[in-house]
Amino acid sequence: MPFSGANRESELLRTYKDKGDKDKFQGLIDELQQRYHRGDIAAGNALWLFYEPTFLGNSLKYAGGDATIAEDARQQTYVEICDPDRRLFARYDPEHAWQIWVNWRVHKRILDEFRSPSRHVFLGLTGCESPTAETFPDSQ
Repeated sequence: MPFSGANRESELLRTYKDKGDKDKFQGLIDELQQRYHRGDIAAGNALWLFYEPTFLGNSLKYAGGDATIAEDARQQTYVEICDPDRRLFARYDPEHAWQIWVNWRVHKRILDEFRSPSRHVFLGLTGCESPTAETFPDSQ
């Protein structure tokens, strides 16, 4: 099972956070961020599992409540960041919070969806004439 180690580390993060053990929590976050940057996709999976509820809430907010767009953006982002062939981990700077980096990627993907031409409807004026002075006689 590919998530078994990630599940353990994600649960360990939750335990440290729930107990208020900030040093162990931050230490594990830092370790996972460094490992992800070096290409350890399991570390990225563990971080994803831990932060997934945050990604869900933020993606829904970014998508204006559209659950379909939010879910698509989250899934595409997950595949993108956890695909070893894309080597996206090499672009991640472990000096910055992984959660913010991923949230930015989800937000960017949602903005791209809203900007896509398929979301825009063109209302042509076919068959309509331009307004003239005769159309609006009182406007002169």
